[in-house]
Amino acid sequence: IYTLNKQFKLQVKSEMFFKKNSYRLLSFINTQKYPDKFYGIGNNTVESAEEDYSSRSSTILISLQKQLLLNFSFGLQYHFNHWSITEKETGGQLENPTLLGSEGGNISGIGLILTHDTRDNVFSATRGNLVEINFKRYFKFLGSDFSYSDLSIDVRYFFPVFKRHVIAFQGKMQTQSGDVPFVSMAKMGGEFNMRGYFFGRYRDKNLLLFQGEYRMPLFWKLGIVGFAGVGSVADQLKNLTQNPMKLSYGFGLRFLFDRKENIVLRFDFGFGENGSSFYFSAFEAF
Repeated sequence: IYTLNKQFKLQVKSEMFFKKNSYRLLSFINTQKYPDKFYGIGNNTVESAEEDYSSRSSTILISLQKQLLLNFSFGLQYHFNHWSITEKETGGQLENPTLLGSEGGNISGIGLILTHDTRDNVFSATRGNLVEINFKRYFKFLGSDFSYSDLSIDVRYFFPVFKRHVIAFQGKMQTQSGDVPFVSMAKMGGEFNMRGYFFGRYRDKNLLLFQGEYRMPLFWKLGIVGFAGVGSVADQLKNLTQNPMKLSYGFGLRFLFDRKENIVLRFDFGFGENGSSFYFSAFEAF
């Protein structure tokens, strides 16, 4: 992506399978200079707190997983991110040096992944389930300016109800401890979850969300999807269920781009408490 304001995003993502799918190598490389928004930290930030800022960042994520018995796989991963804030609003929260990450920095960490996957298709499942436990620890001896841990649990279920009609559910929990910079906090919103909100509209050290979809064909290669979700963020795990849950809902259109691999192009319209969002992408949201 390149804009006339000399903003850009360059992203390369690959997913490779070896030896009859017994090994999976995932790599993600991203560099960008792009605008963003910050509303503060917590579940109760207000729209009037919105700040525009721009940052320059580079990210590398590499993971290698080995297929085990009974649809389990286990793997190692490395994550690095460098960022600097290039533009910020005068008098805003990002000018406060006590806000971790507001003056830029690096994170560098290693982690483990444990996955149980019975989905019939990794691109657009129609049956089966996925359970992924992902743990990362960021160390200063690896070059990280911040020392913290990050644990996420992602659970997804897919049920066929009629021919090519699918009900999909996802539950996700993320918890962090230590000195977490604001750019790395658990975020709610965006094209993959709580699609009625801007990505990072709500962020904190802990996140809990649930979302569901009903996917059905229309005619030819076209389909339609209805979705809804609830979620919240909090400073502590015990406060996740005490905070009021945010609601997101919407609908989307699907175009079957590759029938053999069941790859779709999606157009989603999401609605939240104070606005709406539109997304165009390949593959289902989850």
